[in-house]
Amino acid sequence: MFFILAFCMEKIVGITNPEIIDFLDYRAFLSEKFEYLAQKNKKFSRRWIAKKAGIQSPQLISMILKGTRNLTKEIAASLAYALELSDEEEDYLLLLIDLQDSKMSDRREDILQQIRSQFQGGLFTNLQRDDIEYLSKWYYQVVREATGLKNEMQIKNSLGLSKREIKSAHEFLCELGLLKMENGNLVKSSGSTFFQDHICPLPMMKYHFEMISRALDELKVKKENQYFETLTVAIPSKKIPELKKRIHKFICEVDTWLEEENGQDNIIQLNTHFYTFLKD
Repeated sequence: MFFILAFCMEKIVGITNPEIIDFLDYRAFLSEKFEYLAQKNKKFSRRWIAKKAGIQSPQLISMILKGTRNLTKEIAASLAYALELSDEEEDYLLLLIDLQDSKMSDRREDILQQIRSQFQGGLFTNLQRDDIEYLSKWYYQVVREATGLKNEMQIKNSLGLSKREIKSAHEFLCELGLLKMENGNLVKSSGSTFFQDHICPLPMMKYHFEMISRALDELKVKKENQYFETLTVAIPSKKIPELKKRIHKFICEVDTWLEEENGQDNIIQLNTHFYTFLKD
């Protein structure tokens, strides 16, 4: 059935010194860094850090943290000096600025790939795991789900993949134990597979990026079995954790319901996501 992925980037704030490579949002890093410095030294203030960085207005730092102003590379270089960041950490900070400022999806992908190749600590450890590789190709799921269906070849042909890519996908899925040979035929070896939030954020981000991009492509062409629905609603912040649990429960119920069905001849992609309109 469906492969259900939960991507949670919530971070527990502690008193330890935050490392910038643990973040994909420079505002989140700066907020936790300032909080750590304030706990470490009662004399610390945004005015003090602004003066050390050579920034004339401490209010500018507050505006950056609130999201009403973006961090420029010039100010970032000054803050990196004031925060005593290493050259590597400063480079990472500049990449986060590029990531934040980029409006083009292709450019964001390039930046994420650069982050992945240059920085192998923090969020980007354990990138050699099989489940990380599984997320690197969006079509692995479809190839696996199509195996054994009466419309298998039609579905796989619709992916626009070469025979070599299909063969490689079969081999990898067999290595992972998600497909197996049975009486000379490939078959699925288990039910649904869940990837929880222990997965590194970058591969999860890339995977969801691919799925949302495909949904955008679907919007361009009207098809009979498409279904899009959205909800914009006010919510108490304290209810957000419960909302996540309810969405996850719904996905599990759909998966279980369809797992019990017979005669599957089609594959769908169901995406769920929500985000808030608060900058902070």
